[in-house]
Amino acid sequence: MGRFDKFIAGFICGLIGPFLGLFIYWKLNFSIMTFEGFWDNVSTSSSLAALISLCLIANLIFFYLFLNREMIKATRGVIGATFVYGAIMIYLKFF
Repeated sequence: MGRFDKFIAGFICGLIGPFLGLFIYWKLNFSIMTFEGFWDNVSTSSSLAALISLCLIANLIFFYLFLNREMIKATRGVIGATFVYGAIMIYLKFF
């Protein structure tokens, strides 16, 4: 497992995690719609920043997984990716 203890591995997991969270959210709540219809509905409304913050909960899974396995560099990568999404949320919210 030491070979995965790299910042870039955690960063990639942190970037992919919210997409998995988005897919799960869509399947659980809006599976009657197509994904394209769901995305059009979300992107035209002002709830995109809120949806991103909800999907960031999926990063907690990677964070605790890496933390419990004492993979500190990968944990830092997940935190870095979360900060990237945070900057995107701030941009969408205020600009």
